[in-house]
Amino acid sequence: MTGEHGPIHSRTRQAVFAAAVVLLVGAGGVTARAAYGARGAGGDAAKAVATPAASAAPVQTPAPVPAPVVQAAVAPASTSTTFTTTLSAGSKGAIVAAVQQRLAWTGLVVAKTSAFDAVTVKAVRKFQVKQSLKVTGRVDLTTYKRLVAVTRRGTGLDPRCATTGQVLCIDKSQKVLRYLVNGKQMLLIDVRFGSPALPTREGVFSVYSKSRNHVSTLFHTPMPFALFFSGGQAVHYSKFFHAVGYNGHSHGCVNVRDILAAEYLFDHVPVGTKVVIYRTTS
Repeated sequence: MTGEHGPIHSRTRQAVFAAAVVLLVGAGGVTARAAYGARGAGGDAAKAVATPAASAAPVQTPAPVPAPVVQAAVAPASTSTTFTTTLSAGSKGAIVAAVQQRLAWTGLVVAKTSAFDAVTVKAVRKFQVKQSLKVTGRVDLTTYKRLVAVTRRGTGLDPRCATTGQVLCIDKSQKVLRYLVNGKQMLLIDVRFGSPALPTREGVFSVYSKSRNHVSTLFHTPMPFALFFSGGQAVHYSKFFHAVGYNGHSHGCVNVRDILAAEYLFDHVPVGTKVVIYRTTS
Protein backbone atom coordinates (compact mmCIF):
# COMPACT_ATOMS: atom_id res chain seq x y z
CA MET A 1 0.00 0.00 0.00
CA THR A 2 1.40 3.27 -1.02
CA GLY A 3 1.42 5.90 1.60
CA GLU A 4 0.23 9.32 0.78
CA HIS A 5 3.72 10.70 1.26
CA GLY A 6 5.46 8.25 -1.15
CA PRO A 7 5.29 10.33 -4.29
CA ILE A 8 6.13 13.38 -2.34
CA HIS A 9 9.33 11.85 -1.05
CA SER A 10 10.39 10.97 -4.61
CA ARG A 11 9.86 14.47 -5.85
CA THR A 12 11.72 15.82 -2.84
CA ARG A 13 14.76 13.69 -3.65
CA GLN A 14 14.78 14.96 -7.25
CA ALA A 15 14.66 18.57 -6.13
CA VAL A 16 17.53 18.07 -3.70
CA PHE A 17 19.62 16.41 -6.44
CA ALA A 18 19.03 19.30 -8.84
CA ALA A 19 20.08 21.83 -6.22
CA ALA A 20 23.26 19.88 -5.55
CA VAL A 21 24.13 19.88 -9.25
CA VAL A 22 23.73 23.65 -9.40
CA LEU A 23 25.99 24.03 -6.38
CA LEU A 24 28.64 21.78 -7.89
CA VAL A 25 28.68 23.62 -11.17
CA GLY A 26 28.80 27.03 -9.57
CA ALA A 27 31.44 26.19 -7.00
CA GLY A 28 33.86 23.86 -8.76
CA GLY A 29 33.47 24.60 -12.43
CA VAL A 30 32.85 20.94 -13.20
CA THR A 31 30.22 19.18 -15.25
CA ALA A 32 27.63 16.97 -13.71
CA ARG A 33 25.66 14.00 -14.98
CA ALA A 34 22.52 12.65 -13.28
CA ALA A 35 21.99 8.97 -13.49
CA TYR A 36 18.70 7.52 -12.57
CA GLY A 37 17.80 3.98 -11.89
CA ALA A 38 14.02 4.49 -12.07
CA ARG A 39 11.85 1.85 -10.61
CA GLY A 40 8.39 3.17 -11.02
CA ALA A 41 7.48 6.28 -9.14
CA GLY A 42 9.96 5.64 -6.35
CA GLY A 43 13.18 5.03 -8.36
CA ASP A 44 16.65 5.01 -6.76
CA ALA A 45 18.26 8.30 -5.86
CA ALA A 46 20.29 9.92 -8.66
CA LYS A 47 24.06 9.75 -8.39
CA ALA A 48 26.18 12.81 -9.52
CA VAL A 49 29.50 12.01 -11.31
CA ALA A 50 31.97 14.91 -11.54
CA THR A 51 34.19 14.92 -14.65
CA PRO A 52 37.34 17.06 -14.49
CA ALA A 53 37.47 19.87 -17.06
CA ALA A 54 40.06 19.42 -19.86
CA SER A 55 43.42 20.93 -18.80
CA ALA A 56 44.84 23.73 -20.95
CA ALA A 57 47.92 22.98 -23.08
CA PRO A 58 51.17 24.12 -21.37
CA VAL A 59 52.50 27.50 -22.56
CA GLN A 60 56.01 27.17 -24.01
CA THR A 61 58.38 30.09 -23.56
CA PRO A 62 60.36 30.67 -26.78
CA ALA A 63 64.14 30.31 -26.49
CA PRO A 64 65.95 33.69 -26.33
CA VAL A 65 67.37 34.83 -29.63
CA PRO A 66 71.07 35.75 -29.25
CA ALA A 67 71.94 39.32 -30.12
CA PRO A 68 73.86 39.64 -33.38
CA VAL A 69 77.63 40.05 -33.00
CA VAL A 70 78.66 43.48 -34.18
CA GLN A 71 82.27 43.75 -35.30
CA ALA A 72 84.06 46.86 -34.12
CA ALA A 73 84.63 49.25 -36.95
CA VAL A 74 88.31 49.54 -37.93
CA ALA A 75 89.30 52.87 -39.37
CA PRO A 76 91.21 52.42 -42.62
CA ALA A 77 94.77 53.68 -42.74
CA SER A 78 94.92 57.23 -44.00
CA THR A 79 95.97 57.74 -47.60
CA SER A 80 96.86 61.38 -47.04
CA THR A 81 100.49 62.51 -46.99
CA THR A 82 99.58 65.80 -45.30
CA PHE A 83 100.92 66.15 -41.78
CA THR A 84 98.01 66.84 -39.42
CA THR A 85 98.93 65.32 -36.06
CA THR A 86 101.86 63.92 -34.11
CA LEU A 87 102.93 60.46 -35.28
CA SER A 88 104.03 57.84 -32.78
CA ALA A 89 104.30 54.08 -32.29
CA GLY A 90 101.18 52.46 -33.77
CA SER A 91 100.40 55.22 -36.27
CA LYS A 92 99.68 54.01 -39.80
CA GLY A 93 99.06 55.40 -43.24
CA ALA A 94 100.63 57.17 -46.16
CA ILE A 95 102.03 59.96 -44.01
CA VAL A 96 104.01 57.38 -42.00
CA ALA A 97 105.38 55.91 -45.25
CA ALA A 98 106.40 59.43 -46.35
CA VAL A 99 108.24 60.00 -43.07
CA GLN A 100 110.00 56.64 -43.39
CA GLN A 101 111.08 57.51 -46.92
CA ARG A 102 112.56 60.82 -45.81
CA LEU A 103 114.35 59.18 -42.89
CA ALA A 104 115.91 56.72 -45.34
CA TRP A 105 117.01 59.64 -47.54
CA THR A 106 119.04 60.95 -44.59
CA GLY A 107 120.91 57.65 -44.43
CA LEU A 108 118.96 56.06 -41.58
CA VAL A 109 118.04 52.39 -41.84
CA VAL A 110 114.26 52.14 -41.97
CA ALA A 111 111.86 50.33 -44.30
CA LYS A 112 108.87 51.98 -45.95
CA THR A 113 106.07 49.94 -44.31
CA SER A 114 103.42 52.61 -43.60
CA ALA A 115 103.42 51.42 -39.97
CA PHE A 116 105.17 53.37 -37.21
CA ASP A 117 107.00 50.39 -35.72
CA ALA A 118 109.93 50.02 -33.30
CA VAL A 119 112.47 50.45 -36.11
CA THR A 120 110.86 53.75 -37.09
CA VAL A 121 110.88 54.96 -33.48
CA LYS A 122 114.61 54.21 -33.30
CA ALA A 123 115.28 56.02 -36.59
CA VAL A 124 113.29 59.07 -35.48
CA ARG A 125 115.26 59.24 -32.22
CA LYS A 126 118.55 59.12 -34.14
CA PHE A 127 117.36 61.87 -36.46
CA GLN A 128 116.32 64.04 -33.51
CA VAL A 129 119.73 63.55 -31.87
CA LYS A 130 121.56 64.56 -35.06
CA GLN A 131 119.38 67.62 -35.50
CA SER A 132 119.62 68.71 -31.84
CA LEU A 133 115.86 68.29 -31.37
CA LYS A 134 113.99 67.02 -28.33
CA VAL A 135 114.44 63.25 -28.42
CA THR A 136 111.01 61.59 -28.12
CA GLY A 137 110.82 59.00 -30.88
CA ARG A 138 107.65 60.76 -32.06
CA VAL A 139 107.25 62.97 -35.12
CA ASP A 140 105.70 66.24 -34.02
CA LEU A 141 105.40 69.29 -36.23
CA THR A 142 108.90 70.54 -35.36
CA THR A 143 110.53 67.21 -36.22
CA TYR A 144 108.47 66.87 -39.38
CA LYS A 145 109.39 70.33 -40.65
CA ARG A 146 113.06 69.67 -40.02
CA LEU A 147 112.87 66.31 -41.77
CA VAL A 148 111.25 67.89 -44.81
CA ALA A 149 113.82 70.69 -44.86
CA VAL A 150 116.86 68.39 -44.89
CA THR A 151 115.36 66.07 -47.51
CA ARG A 152 113.95 68.63 -49.89
CA ARG A 153 116.12 67.19 -52.68
CA GLY A 154 114.67 63.72 -52.16
CA THR A 155 117.17 61.18 -53.41
CA GLY A 156 119.03 63.89 -55.30
CA LEU A 157 122.34 65.25 -54.09
CA ASP A 158 124.00 68.58 -54.64
CA PRO A 159 124.51 68.90 -58.42
CA ARG A 160 128.23 69.46 -57.84
CA CYS A 161 128.47 65.88 -56.57
CA ALA A 162 127.54 64.58 -60.02
CA THR A 163 130.94 63.78 -61.45
CA THR A 164 132.94 60.91 -62.81
CA GLY A 165 135.56 59.35 -60.61
CA GLN A 166 135.55 59.73 -56.84
CA VAL A 167 133.90 62.42 -54.73
CA LEU A 168 133.26 63.02 -51.05
CA CYS A 169 129.74 64.50 -50.96
CA ILE A 170 129.24 65.98 -47.48
CA ASP A 171 125.81 67.26 -46.41
CA LYS A 172 125.90 69.55 -43.37
CA SER A 173 122.10 69.52 -43.06
CA GLN A 174 121.73 65.74 -42.95
CA LYS A 175 125.11 65.39 -41.20
CA VAL A 176 126.31 62.58 -43.43
CA LEU A 177 129.23 61.91 -45.78
CA ARG A 178 128.59 59.96 -48.98
CA TYR A 179 131.55 58.46 -50.76
CA LEU A 180 130.68 58.14 -54.46
CA VAL A 181 132.54 56.44 -57.27
CA ASN A 182 131.23 57.26 -60.76
CA GLY A 183 127.91 58.24 -59.25
CA LYS A 184 127.54 55.04 -57.20
CA GLN A 185 127.38 55.36 -53.44
CA MET A 186 130.08 53.22 -51.86
CA LEU A 187 129.77 54.42 -48.27
CA LEU A 188 127.45 56.56 -46.16
CA ILE A 189 128.54 57.57 -42.66
CA ASP A 190 127.57 59.99 -39.88
CA VAL A 191 129.74 63.08 -39.49
CA ARG A 192 129.74 66.24 -37.41
CA PHE A 193 131.14 69.69 -38.02
CA GLY A 194 132.62 72.76 -36.39
CA SER A 195 130.81 75.11 -34.04
CA PRO A 196 129.45 78.52 -35.11
CA ALA A 197 132.69 80.02 -33.80
CA LEU A 198 134.84 77.55 -35.76
CA PRO A 199 132.66 76.57 -38.71
CA THR A 200 133.46 73.94 -41.29
CA ARG A 201 133.95 75.64 -44.64
CA GLU A 202 131.44 75.03 -47.42
CA GLY A 203 132.16 74.77 -51.12
CA VAL A 204 134.09 72.60 -53.56
CA PHE A 205 137.57 71.45 -52.54
CA SER A 206 139.95 68.55 -53.18
CA VAL A 207 142.04 66.30 -50.99
CA TYR A 208 145.52 67.81 -51.06
CA SER A 209 147.21 65.79 -48.32
CA LYS A 210 146.80 62.62 -46.24
CA SER A 211 148.17 61.76 -42.79
CA ARG A 212 147.45 58.41 -41.13
CA ASN A 213 148.41 59.30 -37.55
CA HIS A 214 148.16 63.05 -37.56
CA VAL A 215 148.09 65.21 -34.40
CA SER A 216 146.81 68.78 -34.57
CA THR A 217 149.62 71.30 -34.16
CA LEU A 218 147.07 73.95 -33.17
CA PHE A 219 144.81 72.05 -30.73
CA HIS A 220 147.17 69.16 -29.95
CA THR A 221 144.43 66.57 -30.46
CA PRO A 222 144.76 63.34 -32.44
CA MET A 223 143.41 63.35 -36.02
CA PRO A 224 143.90 59.76 -37.28
CA PHE A 225 143.23 58.94 -40.94
CA ALA A 226 143.18 62.62 -41.90
CA LEU A 227 142.22 63.70 -45.43
CA PHE A 228 143.03 67.42 -45.65
CA PHE A 229 140.89 69.47 -48.04
CA SER A 230 141.13 73.14 -46.91
CA GLY A 231 143.97 74.55 -44.82
CA GLY A 232 143.97 72.70 -41.51
CA GLN A 233 140.48 71.25 -42.01
CA ALA A 234 140.28 67.56 -42.76
CA VAL A 235 138.00 64.55 -42.76
CA HIS A 236 139.24 62.33 -39.90
CA TYR A 237 138.26 59.96 -37.11
CA SER A 238 137.37 61.58 -33.78
CA LYS A 239 137.38 59.66 -30.51
CA PHE A 240 135.43 62.53 -28.96
CA PHE A 241 132.66 62.23 -31.55
CA HIS A 242 132.65 58.48 -30.91
CA ALA A 243 132.27 59.10 -27.17
CA VAL A 244 129.71 61.91 -26.96
CA GLY A 245 128.07 61.96 -30.38
CA TYR A 246 126.42 65.19 -31.41
CA ASN A 247 126.74 66.75 -27.96
CA GLY A 248 129.86 68.53 -29.16
CA HIS A 249 131.58 70.03 -32.19
CA SER A 250 134.85 69.76 -34.03
CA HIS A 251 137.33 72.60 -34.38
CA GLY A 252 136.23 72.95 -38.00
CA CYS A 253 137.07 69.50 -39.34
CA VAL A 254 134.64 66.88 -40.60
CA ASN A 255 134.62 64.33 -37.77
CA VAL A 256 133.93 60.64 -38.40
CA ARG A 257 132.92 58.53 -35.39
CA ASP A 258 133.33 55.08 -36.97
CA ILE A 259 137.06 54.30 -36.98
CA LEU A 260 136.69 51.50 -39.52
CA ALA A 261 134.87 53.83 -41.91
CA ALA A 262 137.57 56.46 -41.44
CA GLU A 263 140.26 53.90 -42.20
CA TYR A 264 138.34 52.70 -45.27
CA LEU A 265 138.18 56.24 -46.64
CA PHE A 266 141.87 56.82 -45.96
CA ASP A 267 142.81 53.65 -47.83
CA HIS A 268 140.53 54.26 -50.83
CA VAL A 269 140.46 58.02 -51.37
CA PRO A 270 143.53 59.34 -53.21
CA VAL A 271 144.96 62.82 -53.18
CA GLY A 272 143.10 64.95 -55.70
CA THR A 273 139.67 63.54 -54.88
CA LYS A 274 136.88 66.10 -55.14
CA VAL A 275 135.21 67.24 -51.89
CA VAL A 276 131.82 68.98 -51.91
CA ILE A 277 130.49 70.42 -48.64
CA TYR A 278 127.02 71.97 -48.66
CA ARG A 279 123.71 72.40 -46.89
CA THR A 280 120.50 70.86 -48.20
CA THR A 281 118.45 73.52 -46.41
CA SER A 282 120.31 76.50 -47.89
